[in-house]
Amino acid sequence: MQNSKTDLTKNTVSDSYLTATGKIRYTITNDYMFNVIFRHTDILAELLCSLLDLKREEITSLEIKNPLLPGNTIKEKAFVLDIRILLNRDSVLDIEMQVNNHGDWPDRSLSYLCRSFDRLYRGEQYASTKSVLHIGILDFNLFPKNPKFYAAYKLMDMENSYIYNDKFELRVLELNHINLATETDRKRGLVRWASLFKATTWKEIRMLASDNPTFDKVAQELYKSNGDEMTIYACQMREEYEFQMKRIGKRIEDAETANEQLKGENASLKGENTSLKGENTSLKGENTSLKGENASLKGENTSLKDENTSLKDKVNMLYQKLAQFEKDS
Repeated sequence: MQNSKTDLTKNTVSDSYLTATGKIRYTITNDYMFNVIFRHTDILAELLCSLLDLKREEITSLEIKNPLLPGNTIKEKAFVLDIRILLNRDSVLDIEMQVNNHGDWPDRSLSYLCRSFDRLYRGEQYASTKSVLHIGILDFNLFPKNPKFYAAYKLMDMENSYIYNDKFELRVLELNHINLATETDRKRGLVRWASLFKATTWKEIRMLASDNPTFDKVAQELYKSNGDEMTIYACQMREEYEFQMKRIGKRIEDAETANEQLKGENASLKGENTSLKGENTSLKGENTSLKGENASLKGENTSLKDENTSLKDKVNMLYQKLAQFEKDS
């Protein structure tokens, strides 16, 4: 009898999202809530099946290697909320939810990937290195010039796309680009997962979960977690942290914009300075030319003075000869 009462209570709590109304206080895009939901390995396995195009029976083992520690300093940058997974004992996956663009995602994800790959112990062979994959679920536009819903990146020959090493891979699911999903993305269920992530009301959640047992469990856990004091506090702290980071990012962006404007003004002033230097050089050339002409004219003047003096001397001599001729006559 006691067990029946307990089961009834659980069902009531689990099914409460079916009658919930309004907006969801903390959705799955909150990185702490994301961790709470997807540390249920059965839910995580279904997400991975869609992301990696696997059948459920192909996942033979799934182990989360980094525990979620609610007591840590969740407002600090050092508190990383990725989920590190050992899949089928031969692959290491990092999966992470990110809402705000801090401008460093390519470098950050690559750093995570390299750390995961570089885990050989002394004496181990390089060939025994596990495959590593970093998956980012982003709620912003990563590459505005190359928008994609779901993208995979590998090391390959830039000329013929030959894969250098298939143990090293990055994937990105951009929630803002559901409209760019391919037919393959839809068949794998990625569009439905993205819609679940983007859902902000309980009505949307109910519509998505109505015919999907996994989504139904997600909805149950989401409802239960939104009523848990510790989870709410952690989500709130992460939200505040992201808000502060967004403000800092905006300030950095504004400073960079102002810096670019100053660089433009500086370039313009340098151009004007170069132009003025050119004009100054031209004036100096003209001045030098005028000085040369002046020197030439002075030379001509001196020459004319000398000719004038010579002519005066000749005229005087003629006058003297004329006077002597008149005297002799």
